[in-house]
Amino acid sequence: MERIRLSEQWGYDAVFSAEGLGSDALTPLGFVAGQTTRLKLGTRILQIYGRAPEVAARALTTLDHLSGGGRVLAGLGGTRSDRPIREMREYVTALRAEFDRIGLDRISDIPLQIAASGPQMVELAAEIGDGWMPSFFTPGALAPMNGLLHAGFERAGKPADGAGFEIWAHVDVLVDPDVRAAMHPFKVYTATYAALQRPFMVARGYAELADRLAELTAADRFAEAVDAVPDEYIDEGWLVGPVERIRTRAKPWVESELTGLVVRYGAQLGARNAENLDAFHAVARAAGRG
Repeated sequence: MERIRLSEQWGYDAVFSAEGLGSDALTPLGFVAGQTTRLKLGTRILQIYGRAPEVAARALTTLDHLSGGGRVLAGLGGTRSDRPIREMREYVTALRAEFDRIGLDRISDIPLQIAASGPQMVELAAEIGDGWMPSFFTPGALAPMNGLLHAGFERAGKPADGAGFEIWAHVDVLVDPDVRAAMHPFKVYTATYAALQRPFMVARGYAELADRLAELTAADRFAEAVDAVPDEYIDEGWLVGPVERIRTRAKPWVESELTGLVVRYGAQLGARNAENLDAFHAVARAAGRG
């Protein structure tokens, strides 16, 4: 809560709650709503297999009421079927139908943002969603996705320029005076989830790296896989090192075409790092706030 209160003072627009083993995404946002006044309250992400759309609609509407209206952003994801596109389409349709059924008891619209990484899901997000939450974003990553987004907009009869469509990406930060030391946990993360990141590596021009990591991890040569991840790959996708370095390198992120940038602390792998709140202030300053 200290970080969240400071973030509100520093001019951040929203706070997002994750969902996973041992925690749902909505209860923490109710707690945050009572201790903040302006921040939007977002889920990144509400896992759609975890609750029926009717239940999700009521919970989101309740949070909207508790927070005074107009502060809730619903990020949706986490499909588990072998037909994820159909599952997401059906879920969003049912969720919107329940919002309509609630009708006059609603005090504001709740935008639905779809977490998507594969091309079909990205196109679906543009078609049926109010926004998109991409994975493994880097500055400049939107250009290759424009064709998918425009196809989705066209199918739905939305403006070709995507007016009103929001894109919220995330970046992980880690403060350490030793830049190489700060990069290391992200190299471990990259080697651990090399298969998941492969399409993004290829799109970013790292096809040879993707092949090498696949070869090394298949041979159980994990330490070599970690060492094979180049510094520049980490520097493109994460913000690490001294605070002032993070502030400087955050500029391309906050000046990109994103609607908003979600800042997370640490490598999201293994033991949690103690948060250095100066990193959050540095990103705010890079955005001309704080």
